[in-house]
Amino acid sequence: MNTNLSGWVTSGDAGTLTNSADGKLLTSGGNFFALSTTTANDFTYETDVTIRQFQGSGALVFRSNNSGWGSYMLQIDPVGGRIRLKDANGDRELGVYSVSLAANTTYHLKVRAVGSALQVYWGSSATPVISINDNAYTGGYLGVQVWNSTMLFQNIIMTPNSTTPTSTPTATPTLTPTTPPVYTNLSGWGTSNLKSCMSRGEWTLNQNIVKGVGSANAEATCIADSVTSDFVFEGDVTVDSQAPQAVAGLMFRSDRDGANGYILRIRPSDHTVTLLKKHGDTETVIQSKSGIPLKTGNKHHIEITAIGSNLTVYVDGYSAEKIVAQDADFLSGYAGMTVKNGAAYFQDVYLTHTAIIILNCTGRNTILRTREDGPAIRTDWCILKVNIICSTRMEANGLMPSAPTFYIGSRCRLR
Repeated sequence: MNTNLSGWVTSGDAGTLTNSADGKLLTSGGNFFALSTTTANDFTYETDVTIRQFQGSGALVFRSNNSGWGSYMLQIDPVGGRIRLKDANGDRELGVYSVSLAANTTYHLKVRAVGSALQVYWGSSATPVISINDNAYTGGYLGVQVWNSTMLFQNIIMTPNSTTPTSTPTATPTLTPTTPPVYTNLSGWGTSNLKSCMSRGEWTLNQNIVKGVGSANAEATCIADSVTSDFVFEGDVTVDSQAPQAVAGLMFRSDRDGANGYILRIRPSDHTVTLLKKHGDTETVIQSKSGIPLKTGNKHHIEITAIGSNLTVYVDGYSAEKIVAQDADFLSGYAGMTVKNGAAYFQDVYLTHTAIIILNCTGRNTILRTREDGPAIRTDWCILKVNIICSTRMEANGLMPSAPTFYIGSRCRLR
């Protein structure tokens, strides 16, 4: 195939990418990306696309982040008979041009991006059919995408306007240094790289916050490559005020694709917190509690402690447990985020093993580590899995507010 882009990596929903002399053939029943590691700011980007299935859409993706969902897309829409320029984050439409399309026919797409000026060209015309100004993205990765279709892309060429194409030395893209990190210890997210997330639905990075969008009939999940058995899993969750019926939360002890496992959800619309288990399409409520002061647009801290079959839920503090339950269907697995029927935002998502390391317990410089990869005293609490006895000097140093003897399952706040 003919392209000057390199380091191609796939992401998104399930799909296939087949490379041949004819081009890159993408097939998916959902949203499926093939992103290169080539980046540029100002350029002309073009391709010849053949519609193999007369449904869904195909797209050029440019100025993209790692996931593809923070980008511009130039789509070809067979059923709608149009090409469409949009911001992938929120499906914000920037321009539309009606065209006549047919199956198994090849069409030429081209976009020119210089600064905030975006111009779209159709076929061999030298006159843009869409011309707008937008400054949502100034640079990023380039690639192609399909949604619910099969499309063949050939002659995928980027011609720089003032910069030359650059490639990272590995096949896994990294975000530009200007993107703040996502605060998390989940595997693969430390540098805001959501490519390690096994995702369904739409997941994007908005500054240093992860945004998830799910439909009423299809829950969006983003499952990290982090596996553990006994742990504390916590995060700050904000349900979008523009989607008041949305539910969002944390999934844990799940399989890799999020089809089976436990879910802790908040539903601000009816002030409810629910702990449930999921077996495929079947959801069973373990326990639900109403009357919780939840509000859309507000950040709420949710936390689940899982030790064996014991599951304990806290919401916005530790004054009282919101849910205390027992269930042994899932005793270990992956962890991640979930949202349904709208949008939600996630930050400070941490998975902490319940074992802690205690150094110099009887000495003056007592050190507690509650995260395997974090600094000493990273959070304000710890859960003990072993009985320990420390001197009163430890309490005097202000590290623990109660007696110097702590037992399995004790909850200890750090000051």
